[in-house]
Amino acid sequence: MITSSNDIPKLVLHPGFKVIGKWSGNSYTIQRLLGEGTSGKVYLVKCNQKCFALKVGLDDLSLQSEINVLKKVNEELGSSERIFVESDDFELQGDVFPYYIMKYIQGVDAKTYIQRNGYQWFYLIGMNILNQLQQLHKKNWIFGDIKVENMIVSDYGSVTLIDYGGVTAKGRSVKQFTEIYDRGYWGKGNRKADEAYDLFSFAILCLILMDSISLSEIKSEQKKGAYLLKRAKMNPSCKHMIPFFEKAIYGKFQSTGHACDEWKKLMYGAGFEQSKSIILPWLEPALASSIFVFLLTLYLSFMH
Repeated sequence: MITSSNDIPKLVLHPGFKVIGKWSGNSYTIQRLLGEGTSGKVYLVKCNQKCFALKVGLDDLSLQSEINVLKKVNEELGSSERIFVESDDFELQGDVFPYYIMKYIQGVDAKTYIQRNGYQWFYLIGMNILNQLQQLHKKNWIFGDIKVENMIVSDYGSVTLIDYGGVTAKGRSVKQFTEIYDRGYWGKGNRKADEAYDLFSFAILCLILMDSISLSEIKSEQKKGAYLLKRAKMNPSCKHMIPFFEKAIYGKFQSTGHACDEWKKLMYGAGFEQSKSIILPWLEPALASSIFVFLLTLYLSFMH
């Protein structure tokens, strides 16, 4: 294996190029580049008329670490929900590049989804992200690099974490992070991989999703935890979640499970001010349909 940090930027796979597995023989046709980062490039590919995501890694060791995590995550999922498909190598101009294949999730980033569909989706998306993190934490892994770009939101607010390059075993130093989501950057703790680290990053993610803070503002100001809470309190759509943000920012949650319970409690209305509950977009139509079916049943019973 001769790939290095200098090889990947030079590696450009054009649409139509066929990646053929050295060991499996499976052929994947490049459609387009989906994204790239410090751990590799991700392409949309097709195999037997089905779409997949192919990630080309920097080297065997870093990519194998991601693969190991994805396999463990797969163990907890049903066959239709599994993310990881297979891993292999391919050759190009005498070089050998490792890659793995993931299920292709058609969707958008969380911020775009909320902007398109309304801020009421924030609560459900947040709950789904926490559920994903809880599954990972139960396996003694920390996601590490939580940010808008590392998750896809599809129909009905379903969330999939898509970049496992920063996943770190609990107790070790976080190996990959983005500065503005990092509690060390904000002076709120170290970079040890623990559940509180991910929960802090999740709180920053939420404030960004709800436009309580902007990336340019963060980079120019670099305020502390009190500033984050102050900004959250100024946002009417965010203020009901202040108890959660305070615990997440100051590391007061005992576990991600407790964080999930707190989020659900606030999401469904306990402790809300001037609000009875979060109304999700499908709730009113579903309620109306249920009433219609109920009345129709009564009518038919009466007619008989």
